[in-house]
Amino acid sequence: MNLLGKANLKLSVPSSRRLTIAKELYLHGYFHSMRRSISDVILSILNFDFCAETIVKTVLVDHGVRIDRQKGGFKTFEELISDLKHSFPSLKYIDEVVSLHKLRNDVQHHGNIPSEQEVSRHKTTIRLFFDEVCQKVYDSAISYDDVSLALFIKSESEKIILREMEKAFHNGSYSDSIYYCKQAAIYHVKLLRSSLGVPYVRSFNNPFTFSDFRDLQEVGRVLEETVERLNWAVDRLCLREHYDEINQLLGGRITSPYFDWYRGDIQRIQAIPNEAEQTRNIVYEFITSTQDLVGELDLKSPFVFDLMVNKAESSEDYVIQVGFVSTSVIVEAKLTIRKTASKDEIDKNIALKEEVLDIPKESGLHIVPLKDLQRGRQYEVYCGVANETGERDHIRLTFKA
Repeated sequence: MNLLGKANLKLSVPSSRRLTIAKELYLHGYFHSMRRSISDVILSILNFDFCAETIVKTVLVDHGVRIDRQKGGFKTFEELISDLKHSFPSLKYIDEVVSLHKLRNDVQHHGNIPSEQEVSRHKTTIRLFFDEVCQKVYDSAISYDDVSLALFIKSESEKIILREMEKAFHNGSYSDSIYYCKQAAIYHVKLLRSSLGVPYVRSFNNPFTFSDFRDLQEVGRVLEETVERLNWAVDRLCLREHYDEINQLLGGRITSPYFDWYRGDIQRIQAIPNEAEQTRNIVYEFITSTQDLVGELDLKSPFVFDLMVNKAESSEDYVIQVGFVSTSVIVEAKLTIRKTASKDEIDKNIALKEEVLDIPKESGLHIVPLKDLQRGRQYEVYCGVANETGERDHIRLTFKA
């Protein structure tokens, strides 16, 4: 028994998914609350209320309380709240849920416009209610941060990437959020191609470009166009109705035979919340609606999805962070690099990398840092990962010290 006077509920998969829906409703309300238009403040209140009601129903269903009537129809909101208070009398934010629902009725049925203070209040209280339910009702078996649409994803490797995206998204790191979205989209494209057995057709290197015979030049041009159209057709088959959005998200590079090389060029760029939210929705829709086409849920080969360089607390040090999935395992490695101008000192740092990296040796992770590209202390960081069978993946980036 707990302080609520009831046994803690076990968290089931359906429960997790219902809480995910509740969180998505909350997030929609949250983003509307950041704007000041009349429609936005109205929609924020409506979404906060839908979120709270979904949480209430989830708890009651898991507790074995009927949310419908035996003679047909569903219980009123007041009846649901009465059942919740009876089942969990110590939940202290129930009255806030009731207050929000009354405000929602005034907004929806009487055309009242909620004040900025009311929107701010319920943005806070409903989040606290969500946390309270996770902690007290489900005994912290899940937290607000754990709840995400990634629970609907079947591939364990994709879940790892998307959870990193969710962390960045909820922490307001919108550039990182979009970065992880792009990596997840790339992984899923590779997954679809691997499952459907449609590898890229390499670009046709036209040997007739400088031929003196116009007919041969024309043959070469037709072959080039044929290869390009074949790649386009195959990707249309794989990505279906998502082709245009995903291709635009990835910079129009999907049909390129050098698709894998492009991953190293993905940069973290400044982004606003709306851009991150839209990208997040596009990627989730793409993955969830096509994952049933995938025979095997994870790639057998390694996939590096994260590589970043951050300045350490010391003004002379930098930290490289790597994230990759290989057989559904994530490894994050951090390497401190002392900023030096001497090539000999750089070589010494590279030689010491095996001692500095705190990762399993069998992972096959290798980082080759600090390759001088040009003056101005601009460096290249390369990360390569290999598994037991020798399959490799790599990613790189440049940064200025």
